[in-house]
Amino acid sequence: MNTAAISTTVPATFAPTLLPDFALIRIQGAEAAHFIHNQLSHDFLLIQPEEARLAVWCTPKGRILISFYGFKPQADTVFLLLAADSVEFVVKRLKMFVLRSKCTVEDVSSLWQITGHIQPTGQHTAADTMRTRSLDDGYALELPSVSINSQVFSREIRVEAASEASKIEVNTDSLLWWNWLQVQSGVALVGAALREAFVPQMINYESLGGINFKKGCYPGQEVVARSQFRGQVKRRGYLVHAAGELTAGTEVLDAQGHACGLVAMSAPAPAAIGSHWAAIISVQTSSAEAGGLKVGEQNLLLQDLPYALLEDI
Repeated sequence: MNTAAISTTVPATFAPTLLPDFALIRIQGAEAAHFIHNQLSHDFLLIQPEEARLAVWCTPKGRILISFYGFKPQADTVFLLLAADSVEFVVKRLKMFVLRSKCTVEDVSSLWQITGHIQPTGQHTAADTMRTRSLDDGYALELPSVSINSQVFSREIRVEAASEASKIEVNTDSLLWWNWLQVQSGVALVGAALREAFVPQMINYESLGGINFKKGCYPGQEVVARSQFRGQVKRRGYLVHAAGELTAGTEVLDAQGHACGLVAMSAPAPAAIGSHWAAIISVQTSSAEAGGLKVGEQNLLLQDLPYALLEDI
């Protein structure tokens, strides 16, 4: 394994940037928490206002439909941050399951501004730790920090009421850093391109606090639990670098040229870091251990994950 090198030209500050690839769903009503608790892989009944969750929504076969960052600022309100390319699909599908539950499901992306904020001198936080705090006109979701050598980057997503007076546009440089740091965090967020491609453990969600194995039933729960408790996880997520472009959904080849997995998420490195691309791949553990992984003709260089993998129980 290797560790990414970092130059000394990291910006002292980062401008905030709009995060155009995120959307926001609001579940609201007396039974909002109970409803979404029964759908997702994590506990949304006991979650506190200052907490946040990484979670997935699965098919009955345990395949991930979509991943979320979720938080519950009030007892009757749950917000879900997700890939913008999946919001219409998710809202429509969730509404099918509301039935008599006393709650509504809405895409409220147009009412809120979703922005990313990076601090290059932040304090280290664990990969499975996320917090939420209230702002004057919204909320801040504090994501796990990312460490590159001795440099620690703090990251937060702010969800604030949209207004012309406080409008933030895309900052190209900051967005480039944001996307690269997301990949370097080892957390692959699943959107439309990889719908049903993975069970959660294939991209390490059990090690990232994305699955609560103590909660009750949710779609795919039996498959997810059986994979964990019987040691049936044969694929894992790995962090890699490559010289050229990597695209989510592309096949990864083993040393013999056989398909052994997929690129789950990728981003180019900022100029201060180098000219490589970073990616999270999901591949057979035996192929990763053997080495020689490729995408097309490109060699993939395995990097150290910023967290330990939870052992099969």
